[in-house]
Amino acid sequence: MLCRYIFVALLVKVTIGTVTVTQGPPSNVFANNIFTIKLISNKDETIKVSLSSTANLVGDLEKECKANNEIAFSDLSIQSGGSYSLLISSSEPNPITYPIEVDDAMQALDIIIPPGFSIDISGDITVTVYDTKGVLWTGAETVYLETDDNSFDKISVDLANSIATFTVTFKTDGTKTLQISTKSGTNKIAYASVGSSIMKYLVGPSSKILSTDSVQIKLQVYDTTGTIPKTDATSPVTLRLFCIGVCSSNLMSDYYVDNFKEYQVANSDNGQIYFPSFRVVASGQFRFEASCPDLPTAYSDSFTAFNKYKTMNFDYTPENVTANFNFELKIDLIGEDGFPSSISSTIFITEAQTSSVKGDLIVETNGKSAVANLYFTKYGLKTLTLTSALSTETYTCIIDVLPNTIYINPILDDEKPVNTRQTFYLDIEIKDWNSKMVETANGVHLLQFSLDPAGKLEGSQTSIETLNGIAHVYDLIPSEPGDYYLVITIDNDYEYTYDKEEFRIESPSCLPESGRISCMSLLMFLAIVLSILFYCMDKNVKNYPHLKFVPWLIHLFSSLFFTQPNKRRLLLCLSIFTCELIMLTVIGAVYAYYDSPLVHYERDFTDYYGRQLYKGGTGWALAQGGIIPVFFLAFFSIGRKDIAKICFWTCVALNFLCFGAIVGMTIKYCIGYSVYWTANFLIFILFDLIVMQPIYTAICYFLMTKKIRNKLYGKNGDKAEESGIPNDNQNAKEVKGFTDGNPDRNIE
Repeated sequence: MLCRYIFVALLVKVTIGTVTVTQGPPSNVFANNIFTIKLISNKDETIKVSLSSTANLVGDLEKECKANNEIAFSDLSIQSGGSYSLLISSSEPNPITYPIEVDDAMQALDIIIPPGFSIDISGDITVTVYDTKGVLWTGAETVYLETDDNSFDKISVDLANSIATFTVTFKTDGTKTLQISTKSGTNKIAYASVGSSIMKYLVGPSSKILSTDSVQIKLQVYDTTGTIPKTDATSPVTLRLFCIGVCSSNLMSDYYVDNFKEYQVANSDNGQIYFPSFRVVASGQFRFEASCPDLPTAYSDSFTAFNKYKTMNFDYTPENVTANFNFELKIDLIGEDGFPSSISSTIFITEAQTSSVKGDLIVETNGKSAVANLYFTKYGLKTLTLTSALSTETYTCIIDVLPNTIYINPILDDEKPVNTRQTFYLDIEIKDWNSKMVETANGVHLLQFSLDPAGKLEGSQTSIETLNGIAHVYDLIPSEPGDYYLVITIDNDYEYTYDKEEFRIESPSCLPESGRISCMSLLMFLAIVLSILFYCMDKNVKNYPHLKFVPWLIHLFSSLFFTQPNKRRLLLCLSIFTCELIMLTVIGAVYAYYDSPLVHYERDFTDYYGRQLYKGGTGWALAQGGIIPVFFLAFFSIGRKDIAKICFWTCVALNFLCFGAIVGMTIKYCIGYSVYWTANFLIFILFDLIVMQPIYTAICYFLMTKKIRNKLYGKNGDKAEESGIPNDNQNAKEVKGFTDGNPDRNIE
């Protein structure tokens, strides 16, 4: 049974499905310590990082990974100690899993320092250690203490019940900077006042100060113990901002007047020092530093100062921004104090006019700056609007977005459409403004095709979508003749005209030797020439030939080989070629019905299969609707001049109709299936002559009237009728059967 999770070793290059982990997490890590994971996927997908338990994993836990590009989760940390499984999830059904042990790291050092120290008098400094959950640290640990002026050597004390107590003696007065650290690397700064008198803050800062807040500071001079006020202090006290982290500046200002300065000065009045309302216009983490020549410097509790943005400066790369291509917008944030901000915030980016900006529209700053990866879906002059909670102002960045260039690979001569039945063959790439890079990052784009001047396009690809900036066109057919340029519209936004080549489109034309034109021409030529020939040969013939097998004279084709009176062979010739023209026309009509005129078959018959034969058979069957009347009219015209005239003019009319139909379909459907049209005609004309017409001949034989029988058997020959001379064959013996007639039938 397969395990649900796949456990892998630390920092070993591992490939599971689509994902290759090039750098895994450490097997052991302290809580809140940052670690990094790096990986590569062989396709575009979303990668997520999570923990198997409810422990709080912080950092960027989800990223989009482009195919074969390495990504890094570089800001991950786990806030609580314990044993966990770190999961890397992708499109694969099972995640990649790493076991990881998290040790509690010391998150906080609570330091208790006396209000003041007297020179050469010992005092205690107490340090309490907590874990990441705010619980007293119970493990073994060593705590170190040292000063900035080496008043004493570095002292180390082991924890006892989570507490380390240092007994120290200072040799000189002043404000001492104390560095408290642990063996695990946790550290903290504190300050101690040494002297006969010290200053304490009666009114200090709040933990969070806005640049609009009124700040008031009040101090009192005490004895060394910090319990007895001293009223004889008169020296002026200077108040400054003391940066303890990342800060923009150390500027303050009077509350009602903007006059930026680095310090405030107040005189001591009976041991009290009062600083009236002022504003902190810098940003960062600070303490107030109160200094006096006669007293140790006093530091307030720490606080975070927030100021508003004075302005935002913008820069973007590349210098020329192209629609649908990523660009990097760098935002430099300048605070009220005129210096780069040091406070993190959120920037909101919009483009209200067309809503065409996409990407990182909500950006977290790193204090002084932020970087947003963006792209525009439309081109033109675009105005980005940027807002933040740290500013009441709205800032704008104007970018001239250039249109894409569409690169079409050189079109080979045999891939250019030259008539209204040939398609464009195009390989299209969406590139940047200077045609250097192919756009692959921002999804599919809709390409719509048109002609300039206006012309109609047919096919299944009049509009298509790109894939990774590429599109292949193979079914786009100009349906109207003319001289055109190809126009491509991207995302319904802008048009690109492919002006490197003008396409000259003509109506399709058939070569003289093309199949069905040749067949039609041959049939009509033979019909005319043979009719004239037979007329000349038979103009003096008065009687039908005496044949033992009379159906030879009924079958249209075989009857042509026997001389006959009354211009009958002329009519037979016209009838048989009319029948074949009907078949040629109807087979073409079947193709016109079933096949698009866009269908193209190769001349080597590789595409000739059963369905093609089926189309020919369908046309042949439908053609019988015209062939049967012509056949029977030709038969019953024997001895009937009125029916002969009807048959003649019917054939003439059908010839004209077939001629028009074949020419019309040739013009409209030329090239598409001319070879198969002709092939099917040649196949089924043979079938018609050797199968169907013999059947019709047999039917006519049994439907033969007495008058026709007499004609064909010579009982009332034309010559005898015209001269009034008795016919010697009238009393001839009549034999029943298929060879000598059927005298039992008396049909008139």
